[in-house]
Amino acid sequence: DMIQTTTGLPWWAVLCGTGIVLRTSLIACNVGYDKQYMKWVPHIPRQSEISHEMQVARAKGDLVMVLVKQKELKFFKEQNKMTWKYSPMKYLLPNMAVLGLNFYAVRRLALMPYQPFLDCSFLWLPNLTVPDPTFILPVVSSV
Repeated sequence: DMIQTTTGLPWWAVLCGTGIVLRTSLIACNVGYDKQYMKWVPHIPRQSEISHEMQVARAKGDLVMVLVKQKELKFFKEQNKMTWKYSPMKYLLPNMAVLGLNFYAVRRLALMPYQPFLDCSFLWLPNLTVPDPTFILPVVSSV
């Protein structure tokens, strides 16, 4: 309410702007995760091959080969530095927390009988308290 009152922007613009600011603030987390993962990409085919060989051995009941493949996979990951420097949750938790809290805050705002939401329309939505019947907004916001 403070942002809308201060700026004088319509509610839909405040909500969209807040979403953009939150997504922008999470870029560092996403880039960190992507950089870590991209280091592994060249090694994924061999890792998958070893994992598949281990699954085949497990299906055959060859426990010795399973242990050999587990050891080979562990050595392969260590050799190619395919371990997380930090837990992957370091990158994912901020995203989940910020976007989850944003979702619940906007949902709670939409469920409140707040008159400015009833008076404010956005494109095809008559007011900001009705769900999008076409599901265009959820798809656009997830992109």
